[in-house]
Amino acid sequence: MNISREDLDWAASEKLLSPEQATLLWARLEARRSDRSNFGVANAAYYLGALIVNVRTGLVHDPWLAEIWRRRDFPDCRGLRDCISISWILSVVLSEP
Repeated sequence: MNISREDLDWAASEKLLSPEQATLLWARLEARRSDRSNFGVANAAYYLGALIVNVRTGLVHDPWLAEIWRRRDFPDCRGLRDCISISWILSVVLSEP
């Protein structure tokens, strides 16, 4: 169940809680949640883009790695630019304000 600040204000208006109790309860609930991770889709897209950039940089600047890539018949790296763009756009669009 998700409880919002408006729910506590409603409970205070219905005399189920005092306004002071609602404020204290909300503060304690916020403090309890502060230690939880907020790793979401935007973060995953950002890290995916960074991974793609690192792989692409390795393929461009490391002849040994590029040769292994070529011998294994992996796809050409030109499509990685598009993946980087898409992951960057996703990380910007999906990030919280």
